[in-house]
Amino acid sequence: MARLDDLPQDPLWAPLSSTLSRAGFEPRDFELRSGPRSELGHLITLRRRSTGQRRHYTVMPGSPWLFNAFADLTGGCFGQPAPH
Repeated sequence: MARLDDLPQDPLWAPLSSTLSRAGFEPRDFELRSGPRSELGHLITLRRRSTGQRRHYTVMPGSPWLFNAFADLTGGCFGQPAPH
């Protein structure tokens, strides 16, 4: 699996990084891993480094993966943001 946080040119990292910040989290505390891609899409795993909490999302045309990630972030699935 490629680590997308090591590949800043990947189009998924920019919107995810912004979403993490909007939810109050530090993007560097997260890693995003991407599974094999197909015509139908691919599975990504978002993991919070400081807690080990992780969630999986399917990325495909028209999928609400970013909305679902934001809902998980603000819903406590990754714990609380660290105070700044």
